[in-house]
Amino acid sequence: MRDVTAAFLTAVRQSHPMQTRVRVLTKFQTGINPAATPVPVIDEEGTGIPVEDGSSVTYDVTADTLASLTLTTDGAGWDPKPGRHPLQPYGTEVFVERGIPGELVPLGYYRLNSVNQTQPPAGPLTIQGQDRMAKIVDAQLTAPVQFTSTQTVGSVFQQLVTDVYPQAVIEFDDDLDGQILGRAQVVDQDRYGFLRDLASSNGKLMYFDHRGVLVIRSLPDLTKPVWDVTSGANGVLVEASRSIDRQGVFNAVVAEGEAPDGDNPAVRIVVYDANPQSPTYWEGPFGKVPYFLSSPNLTRTEQAISAARATLERNLGLPYYADFTKVPNPALEAWDPITVKYTDRSAREVHVIQTLAVPLSAGDGAGSPAGMTGTTRERTTVRIAVEGVSG
Repeated sequence: MRDVTAAFLTAVRQSHPMQTRVRVLTKFQTGINPAATPVPVIDEEGTGIPVEDGSSVTYDVTADTLASLTLTTDGAGWDPKPGRHPLQPYGTEVFVERGIPGELVPLGYYRLNSVNQTQPPAGPLTIQGQDRMAKIVDAQLTAPVQFTSTQTVGSVFQQLVTDVYPQAVIEFDDDLDGQILGRAQVVDQDRYGFLRDLASSNGKLMYFDHRGVLVIRSLPDLTKPVWDVTSGANGVLVEASRSIDRQGVFNAVVAEGEAPDGDNPAVRIVVYDANPQSPTYWEGPFGKVPYFLSSPNLTRTEQAISAARATLERNLGLPYYADFTKVPNPALEAWDPITVKYTDRSAREVHVIQTLAVPLSAGDGAGSPAGMTGTTRERTTVRIAVEGVSG
């Protein structure tokens, strides 16, 4: 969860006025206070364009781009011809915030993908956007790029990312950036796929955060909930539904890679759910459902173990999901662990946020109040065992 004040967390549990701000940017910036470009007619001072009902930011941990934007705003004076208005999908970004008066929470930078006006010439605009990873995904290589075995992970990220964003800020949460690749690598075409594989093969998440910074980080501690989603007095849970689905659930990861030279055997690791009390126990009635993680970036035993454990940790747990609608707390993020309590008498359950839709307006566009919706996956206590160590 993003850093906010105690007063903010108290306010969002009660009836409170909301505030949003969307700034239009025509130059690349990072941080939580970028300088905006004035928009003709509707935002002459560059302080923010209007936000109408139905607008939202959505997070999805399974998507290539973690965050996406749907924005409805005033279309007065809009012109679709190139260069005649800043709200066009030729590199313009918007910076989005939501919060309470006096404390706005940054929700990130979004590239405009499409701008639609169904009632020209002055009807509202509907804008679709994605976070900065979309440009990395799009920027496939036109010629192969080779890296030597002695180059560092950080130098690879620096080269492939700044080729797309020359002013990009890249942030590692440990010393991974200084580690060497261990073997020569060639990236043929898929820039994003190679970077994603390089991050995941070291047990890391990779995404652009609310500051517009590319972060390569470990999974947060999923055993320490950051927010209570409860009903009743001072509760924020409006409605919920539950389901059980084993699709996409696995209870072992087989990590296979390559040796840094031809004299040693290739790395191969198996990690699995070894907790007899877990519903996905490897030897239990759930069955053996392995996931195979194969990457040329897996060159060391300890690295393969870390990658396999992180992959299993992200996906392991009771295949039990909760969909919810709650009073919005824009400080919440994807992968945040939360507690869910449906009634005063029900037990607290620890869930991890998988998707989250943060409304940017008071209404949902259909005449109803806009609540924060999301899906979670319950966490269970697991014990992970490792076998097949080689390499």
